Amino acid sequence: MSATEVRRELEIDAALLAIAAGLIHAVAAVSHFGQYWLFGVFFAVLAPAQIAWGALVYRGAARSLLVAGAWGSAGVALLWLVTRTVGLPIGPHAGAPEAVGPLDGLATLDEQVVVILVLALLRWPSLRPHAIRFARRAGPAAGIGLTMASLLSLTLGVHAH
Repeated sequence: MSATEVRRELEIDAALLAIAAGLIHAVAAVSHFGQYWLFGVFFAVLAPAQIAWGALVYRGAARSLLVAGAWGSAGVALLWLVTRTVGLPIGPHAGAPEAVGPLDGLATLDEQVVVILVLALLRWPSLRPHAIRFARRAGPAAGIGLTMASLLSLTLGVHAH
């Protein structure tokens, strides 16, 4: 596989992971509307945004779109960390940390890997040959494996919390 093919594989992996996270968040929107309307709205906006970003990246993304997606994914992952450690200052359980569930954990892992993949894509021209060799070997397996785990968990109906 050439360096260009590896780069394209990383783009596809990032796209699929964002779509998988978006699908998980679409399911989360339904349950969160029952807890607090604002949380439901957050997930109802987040899910299509992640899916759309993934679709755009799959088609080939400009640097600015990659950067926006990385920042968005990092922000959502950071918000998840806050909700699992100290809780949010609003909502029915303000200040209480939420439990970690398999789906929300997978979505957050998807988002963290998206950030890593985007960083690699943004730094691609300056990556050293050994980093490209590592991406050539590990990238497709990690991206596809994590995407499959996320989608399989979603399909099996693993509860979010």
